[in-house]
Amino acid sequence: MWDYQGPTQWAATGEVNGMVNGHFCNCGMVFDDANVIRSSVGVGLIWASPFGPLRFDYSVPVTKGKYDVVQQFMFGGGTQF
Repeated sequence: MWDYQGPTQWAATGEVNGMVNGHFCNCGMVFDDANVIRSSVGVGLIWASPFGPLRFDYSVPVTKGKYDVVQQFMFGGGTQF
């Protein structure tokens, strides 16, 4: 595919792309190349806590692609400059 010469197997993640049991398997790098508009609705909150800034995000997909992985909640933290 597009003359890619790099690795096609990643043992750490279990992804395999190439010949498996005599058949081509695109088991790790699955993508959707259809022209689908992706949209979501959500809210985010950033709190200046005593431990540093904390971020909470929650979203719900409105439209998504066939192979999209939904991640509705995200949490993050950091330090102040």
